[in-house]
Amino acid sequence: MKKWSKNSAKEGRKDNQINVIWFCVEGTSSKLFPKAIKDLSMATSIWETVPVIVVITKSYSVPDREENIKMVYNAFAKQNCFPKNLRRVIPVVASTYVLNDTAYAAPDGITELIDTTNELMPEGVKASEKDVSAFKLKRKMAMSHE
Repeated sequence: MKKWSKNSAKEGRKDNQINVIWFCVEGTSSKLFPKAIKDLSMATSIWETVPVIVVITKSYSVPDREENIKMVYNAFAKQNCFPKNLRRVIPVVASTYVLNDTAYAAPDGITELIDTTNELMPEGVKASEKDVSAFKLKRKMAMSHE
């Protein structure tokens, strides 16, 4: 992701700019590993101001959703790399999950995720343009020092 981001920024193609980042976390694990957070930070380091949405997948248990949201915020806080651009944490069930013959978890959260993404898109377009400009400036400065 980091290599792709750098190449996209170098080329300056608008169709390759990232406008909103979805960081997906599995809700059934009830744990967010420090390595995953560091990987997110490294992979998106170019896109410092692009809005981030944490998507908690497989959020089958409605009572667990609030705990999972707290888990995300706590995990980021513990790593001291809490993204300034984290806009929302959204629990999602993408497709019907059958628990047994009479119980199931219906799809949920998809509309909220799409609406939030669309809401953040204009901000994200401006942010990605700003981040690409900053990347190019840093790159020019580094090259001029060589």
